[in-house]
Amino acid sequence: MTPTPGDQQSSVLDVARLLRQRGEAGRAAQLLDATLGQAPLQTPATTPLAAEVAWLHLERADLHQDGGHLTAADEDGLRAVDLFQRANDRGGQAAAALLLGDLAWQGGNPEAAAGWWSRCHALADSVGNPMLGARALAGLALLELSMARPERAEAMLAAAEHRAQADVAVALQGDILGADAQLQRRVADESEVVEATVALVRARQAIRAGNWAEARLLLAAAAEVAKRLSASSLYVDALRLDAVVARRQGDPRSASEALDLAANAARTAGLDRLAALVDSERVLALADNEQWAEAFALQNDAPAAALADQPAIRASRLEAFAVLSLKASNPVAAERAASDAEAIRVAAKDKAGAARAAALLADAQLASGDLAGAQATAERAATAAGESGRIDVEVAAHLTQLAALGRLAAPAEKRVALGRQILGHADAAGSVPQRIAARDLLAAALGASGDTAAAQQVAEDAVDLADSHPLMRWRGRARARLAATLLGAGSPKQALEQAEKAASAGGEADDRVTRARSLLVGGQALVALGRLDEAQLALGHAMAEASSVRLPSLAAEAAYAQGDAFLRLRRARQARHVFAQAVDQARRAGSIAMQLSALRGAAAAARLGGEMETAMAELASAAKLHSGLEADRCTVDLARLHCERNAPDQALEALSSVDASEWPAAAAGELWTVRGQALAMQRQLEPAAQALSTAVTLLRTGNDRSLGAALFLLGQVEGMRGNGHACGEALGEALMITARLGLPEQHDVRRVIERIQSQAETER
Repeated sequence: MTPTPGDQQSSVLDVARLLRQRGEAGRAAQLLDATLGQAPLQTPATTPLAAEVAWLHLERADLHQDGGHLTAADEDGLRAVDLFQRANDRGGQAAAALLLGDLAWQGGNPEAAAGWWSRCHALADSVGNPMLGARALAGLALLELSMARPERAEAMLAAAEHRAQADVAVALQGDILGADAQLQRRVADESEVVEATVALVRARQAIRAGNWAEARLLLAAAAEVAKRLSASSLYVDALRLDAVVARRQGDPRSASEALDLAANAARTAGLDRLAALVDSERVLALADNEQWAEAFALQNDAPAAALADQPAIRASRLEAFAVLSLKASNPVAAERAASDAEAIRVAAKDKAGAARAAALLADAQLASGDLAGAQATAERAATAAGESGRIDVEVAAHLTQLAALGRLAAPAEKRVALGRQILGHADAAGSVPQRIAARDLLAAALGASGDTAAAQQVAEDAVDLADSHPLMRWRGRARARLAATLLGAGSPKQALEQAEKAASAGGEADDRVTRARSLLVGGQALVALGRLDEAQLALGHAMAEASSVRLPSLAAEAAYAQGDAFLRLRRARQARHVFAQAVDQARRAGSIAMQLSALRGAAAAARLGGEMETAMAELASAAKLHSGLEADRCTVDLARLHCERNAPDQALEALSSVDASEWPAAAAGELWTVRGQALAMQRQLEPAAQALSTAVTLLRTGNDRSLGAALFLLGQVEGMRGNGHACGEALGEALMITARLGLPEQHDVRRVIERIQSQAETER
């Protein structure tokens, strides 16, 4: 700290500072505690003694802050302010207010930080200490930046620089009058430190604007000044912030290198606590770079017991452990660690840190299948992050929310709206991986809504972005999503090509999650292409990969796809077996959407095996699981079974309760197909033809198998109506589709065509 205390306690303060410089923070704390514990210093009898004791409390507060004990630091800082007021020492009050502002900001309380920094600024002006005032202005600029007011932040930064430069000018004028050269040098050094501090704030501003190159130039300049002046904490902070920029750019290798330099610098300067914090950040950077062995080794290299007990270090190590546990497919351990980290940060009044830990906890809950918990935790994290100005953490929390909504079968429109909002925030302030993830989830939501063109565009944007990313993992994941989107748009051949590229990237990155997703969508594409034997092999591998990385949601999708392939092969027993596995995995993942789909599949398998009562019971129970599109689709399936049991009245009655006006085209097409079938069975041929024509129009953008079924029914209805040309066109296209897909239904279509041709020949 710039000001110095009075003479009586100066030796204690000087020794404490010397011990800290030598890296003996524990001994410094013991000395200060022993001195402050003396009875005469509990209630200082004179104002000079009060000021001297205040400086000791301020030094103790600084030590507490360095140790991550924000509550204890706050208490000592407030005690210092009180003693400085008794001594009418406004310079001391300014120094204490600056520290208390820093503590409030670190603890995620921007309102309190603003109050203390403003107080420091006013007090520094009143005693003619421009350097303290400049540092307070830098803090206030950081606050303005967090409130998205960059113009006001820049004005404050310019004012801080002006004050620092003006103080240097005054010192140089003193040179003419014979002022102390050492004092001049100190003022000049302090001015450079202020300018470096201002550069750090400007770098944060550049980061928020996504100006990565500008941010790194500012940080390099600040680091150079800090290193030259041996301002170790400032130097380490510049390197840590540079690592943040590198990680957001998607360059974790550079981040790891910067943090390695930061850790070495902190240890050399005796800043053991700071070094321990940097080590946890290095674990995360190594994990980002997929250097898992190095990350686990560094995490296992625990700091000294005295350091490990400090709140900030304990919390950061728990967070790193949670990330590694998720990689090791152990969400339960990750959830426990993240929860403990959040509790520690809350107790330490570190609001921003608590938001970050909560976002990580939500990820762990999502991985363990606790979707309701993940949503609630993510909402809490997003709110706290927004209040703390941490937009990147807010984006991370909302991404988890959106993923949970997808599994909970939330309305697609709600997911699309949230996805677009998240994408805007991610592009404005998120990292490259967050921007890719936002596009991945938005593409999935758009696909579910039936807007396949928009879904494909967003997925292609993600691929372009991922191709600029140095990590193969993200390239693979983006292509896997594009493959799924192409499949949903009715382009299985292109989907298969992208799935193969995704699998290659996942294999190169040793990313088994990407490989499992790629095998899954590749298998689904093979099913759509009618290459069922190949599909079974790919989907079997997808299930094995998903199970090995303990991802029940992915395993459920793979089992469902394999069940669909068995249905097409008319293997009812095998289909029922894997659909049961899909239901079990979906329950473990907490995915209502997949549970409903798997139950529909199980009902279809029962129907194929001639167990109509079982199929109807499965669908009736599934429809009660949820209110929404997936549950209504169970009702459509139930109506189809009524038709097969020659009960069209019951089919139409069931469908009367379903409103498909907001449904995606493919789902609505299924409903109109069943409605047309029931109407045809009632010999209402004109409305049946209208319903089936609507179904064909809707299904042309989606599932070819469903389109083939609708065309087959439409052809038969048009034949009954005597529309030979329309009948022939519909049945011909139905035959072409079923033959191309290798579906057994092609034989039924052929028989109908042959029967109609035979009748026509007889009539001639």
